[in-house]
Amino acid sequence: MIVFLLCAFTVPQSKAMTITPDTISIAKEGFPIVTATLRDASILLKTSTNLLYLPQGIIKTALAPTPFTTLAGGLKDIAFGINAGAHVVGQVIKAPFNLLNRTSSRLQGILL
Repeated sequence: MIVFLLCAFTVPQSKAMTITPDTISIAKEGFPIVTATLRDASILLKTSTNLLYLPQGIIKTALAPTPFTTLAGGLKDIAFGINAGAHVVGQVIKAPFNLLNRTSSRLQGILL
């Protein structure tokens, strides 16, 4: 135990990264990009939860003769689930392009 403490206190600590005004300005420039990307991710998460309508619709359709489910309700849920899948695919495809678009517009403002 004593040897561990002696080794821990005699080893020189690495330099910590210092925060300069340049790093603060870079962080301020990047903040809108990060918030917009997080907003896109939250929309994608919300849309992906709608995918659960697909198996729910299949179960409703299979149980259509029971008193509390209808065939029309099951088919409606299946259509909503398939539509949600198309939206998720579209958002996944658009996400990298949106990020590049935001980043390039910010970089043009910095470089010019």
